[in-house]
Amino acid sequence: MKTVFISYDHDDQKSRLDVESVRKNGNNSIVFHDGSLNEPVLNSNGHINRRMPSDLASKGVRDKIENKLKDSSKLLVLIGRNTHSSKWVEWEIDTFKSIKKKPDILFMRVKGDASSRLANKNYSALIKNWNMLELNNWLG
Repeated sequence: MKTVFISYDHDDQKSRLDVESVRKNGNNSIVFHDGSLNEPVLNSNGHINRRMPSDLASKGVRDKIENKLKDSSKLLVLIGRNTHSSKWVEWEIDTFKSIKKKPDILFMRVKGDASSRLANKNYSALIKNWNMLELNNWLG
């Protein structure tokens, strides 16, 4: 069974759902993970932790997402209008690359977007436009 972690800015929730519709095809045995946690991680005051990944207070959130990344064989990065400013997406990419010896990552713009980029210029040439056929082939 293939396990794919989907990294995305929460503004692009619709595209994540479009990707996950692949599961409706009975020929696919794919499990999807993302940074959305079933239960929020609370800070010492009992409030939801909404810190950036660089903040020491976000360690509980980072640990839970890192476990999902470890369990994933592939990383799909959905790129929309605001993804370039998401520190969590950047952290998820960097963490996946540090965990996997040969990281299998697909960078794909969300449907209807042909120009969005990531802050890290090294990935610019790797970004594909939305293409469900290519995505299905990559998911294999």
